Amino acid sequence: MADEDTPVESYPFEFRALVVRELEHHGLALKEWRDDGLDVEREDGQQQFVGLANLYRRVITSPAELSERLVKEFFANAHIADTTALDQIPDRLEDAADMLRARLGRPYDDADHAPWGMPLDEAGELAVSLVLDFPTMMAFVTRPMANKSDTPMETWVQRGIENLKATAPDGWLQLAHEEEGIWIGHVNDSYDAARALILCDATESDELGWMVAIPARDWLFARKVDQAGLQFFHLLKVGAERAFAEQPYPISDDVYWVRPGNRWVKFPMTIDGNQVTVTPPQEFVEALGLELREEAEGDQNG
Repeated sequence: MADEDTPVESYPFEFRALVVRELEHHGLALKEWRDDGLDVEREDGQQQFVGLANLYRRVITSPAELSERLVKEFFANAHIADTTALDQIPDRLEDAADMLRARLGRPYDDADHAPWGMPLDEAGELAVSLVLDFPTMMAFVTRPMANKSDTPMETWVQRGIENLKATAPDGWLQLAHEEEGIWIGHVNDSYDAARALILCDATESDELGWMVAIPARDWLFARKVDQAGLQFFHLLKVGAERAFAEQPYPISDDVYWVRPGNRWVKFPMTIDGNQVTVTPPQEFVEALGLELREEAEGDQNG
C-alpha cells in the first residue's frame, strides 16, 4: 500500500540493503526497483507496489543509528505480507462506508498502483484521496475499487469528510500563538492536514473562512481571515516552507484561502529575507473590501 510518495531518483546501497533484509524477513520477493519504491511478490503469488520515498525521507533526516529500526517499523506496520490483514480490504466501497476517511496530498500519477484522487484547488496542485481506516492499518481506495462503485466518487469523498469530522479527537486544533492568531493541528495520527477539509465546518466559520497551510501529512497551520490577520498571514508561509522541507509525507509549501464548502484558492506569497510579497486573488481583495494601490499591490513587508 503506497502512501503519498516523494519521487526519489535512486536509493543508496545501505538503504536498499536494509529494505531487502526486511523483504526476506517477511517472505516477500523483490521483483523490480522503481524511482519511488519497488514491486514485490508475496508468498501467495500476489504482486503489489510498495512506496518507499517517504520512508527514505524519514531515514535520511533521522540519526543514522535509527535507520534499521525505521525500516523494520515500516514493514511491520504496512502489513504488506499479512494476507489476513489484506483480506479485510473490501472490493466495494458500499461495504466500507464507515471506514472511509478523506486525505489530502498532491495529485497521483496514472500508474496502476496509484490511489484514486480528485483535484481540490483550481490549479490542480492538491488532490483529495480516500483511505479505509482499519484498527491496525490504512488502505488507499484504488482506481479499480473506485471503478466498481455505482455511487459517484464525489459522494464518497463527502462521506469521507463527514467520517473525518465525526472521528476527530478533542483538541485537534490548538491555538499556538494567541497574539498572531495562529492555530496548529498536530495530533500526528495521519489526518492532521486532511482536517483542513473540516476546518470551516467544525469552527462554524463565516464566509471569509481561513488561511491554511498543509506542508505535510501530519501538520496543519491556520489563521482566521480578517483584516487584523493580514499582517500575520506570512507566518503560515514561514512555517509551511520549513515543515515542507523537513517533514515526511510532504504536501505543499504554499498557503491557501479556504472557505465554507471547501472552496480552495491558492494565496501566492513569497519570502525573500525580510521582504514578503503577496499577490492576493481579486476575489479576496473584494471580500475584505481592500483598496490596494496599483503600484504596491501584492507587496507587504513582514
